[in-house]
Amino acid sequence: MNTLLLAVLAGTFFGLWPLIMRVSGLNADWIPIIVGIGIFVAGLLVMPDIRDNSEILYKILIGLLAGFVSGLGIVFLGKILADKSASLYLIIVMIVTQMVINTIGASAFFSETITLKRALGILSAILTAILLT
Repeated sequence: MNTLLLAVLAGTFFGLWPLIMRVSGLNADWIPIIVGIGIFVAGLLVMPDIRDNSEILYKILIGLLAGFVSGLGIVFLGKILADKSASLYLIIVMIVTQMVINTIGASAFFSETITLKRALGILSAILTAILLT
């Protein structure tokens, strides 16, 4: 599948789930549990057979760390979604923060270049977040 299409689909689903979660009316304590169960079920649909592959266990441990860190993000997002007085535009701030961290991390850990175009994109995203909040 085309990676641009995958990015649009991921953005669509990541954009929809907070809206659906807020409609549920569940408080912040429920959000990581419900989202975790949903992610687990979705993951079962694409789970590879790892019983005979012991070298993948290290990668799974790193993946579990990533899942834990993501879970912390879900906990904090859940607190925003549960607070009816909080603007959902705060999700834009969250996404921009994620973009900045990903850009810096990709440069620091994976030697990806921060081109002028990318730097301007990040600055534009930061400005967007400021203007929307």
